Amino acid sequence: MATNDMSPGARALLTKLDLFAKLDPQARRTLAGLLDRPQVSYERGQDLMTQGALRRDSYVILTGWAARSKTLPDGRRQILSFLTPGDAVGLFGAITPVATSSVTALSDLTAAPFAPTAIVRTIARSPQLAAALVWAAAREQEIMGEHLVSLGRRSARERVAHLFLELWARLKVRGLAGGDQLQVPLTQQIIADALGLSVVHVNRTLRQLAAEGLLAVKRESVALLDIRQLHQVTGFDEDYLMHHAMPQDLAAELARLVTHGPG
Repeated sequence: MATNDMSPGARALLTKLDLFAKLDPQARRTLAGLLDRPQVSYERGQDLMTQGALRRDSYVILTGWAARSKTLPDGRRQILSFLTPGDAVGLFGAITPVATSSVTALSDLTAAPFAPTAIVRTIARSPQLAAALVWAAAREQEIMGEHLVSLGRRSARERVAHLFLELWARLKVRGLAGGDQLQVPLTQQIIADALGLSVVHVNRTLRQLAAEGLLAVKRESVALLDIRQLHQVTGFDEDYLMHHAMPQDLAAELARLVTHGPG
């Protein structure tokens, strides 16, 4: 199936999965079947999923940004991850019918919905696509783990610099960022909720990084002024983002499955 014949949702997810696996025609047809419903729109601040509520749909983000978060009974919020075009919301949502976190639009966004249970049929039809979707889930887990390291061990300066390096690396590899510039709908409150800092501390840290000639932050835009020095400040290593092709031994095993079946 040609990319131009696929729905916007299938194309967006394919662009992400292509980092790991160049999907064969069968996998592309299966992906197209998963994401064949009309896209939906959300305004900034709307929930795609709400913590504690039943999941009705899962999604692939087409345009805009969202944040996954958990909120404590007293209203304090911890942002767990940021979602950008091509990222899935509730990829394996059928496993947990009640949402354990909220996903909220940080900007106006569009998304392609799919039924959470449909992922079971998708995995059964294409071993290659199943492996690529597992890669996407494993990558999200690695990103969450790196954020935990930031919350537990990195200084405020390191946390802020590391966050922007990660976002830059994630967007650049998918053609969503050019040069050293980022367009990000992140207020200082959102950054604080992601990094476990106060807004005052975030503001002070951004001014410190700007004074050092490392970052220039304006409203919804960031310039990484010295990427090499930012790497040194944070020890940033993007291996956890898993921007690599499928290992040859896994590709060989999948090819064997397609030819001979399991067993």
